Amino acid sequence: NVIPQILTNNSKYFIYTMNEMKNMGYDEVNLNLGCPSGTVVAKGRGSGFLAHKDELDRFLDAIFSKTEIKLS
Repeated sequence: NVIPQILTNNSKYFIYTMNEMKNMGYDEVNLNLGCPSGTVVAKGRGSGFLAHKDELDRFLDAIFSKTEIKLS
């Protein structure tokens, strides 16, 4: 079973991509909050997003209010 993984710290981009994945027939997407790559972390994505608690909280509030498929 393939589960698309989205790597972003932008809630609008995440919601758009999640909806595109839903339209393609996927019933689940994965938010990557674990990537340790230095270039990813330096951009505040992957595990680098975890260091920005307030921004991450706003991001999660935004995406969970629009989530129509499973999110892992």
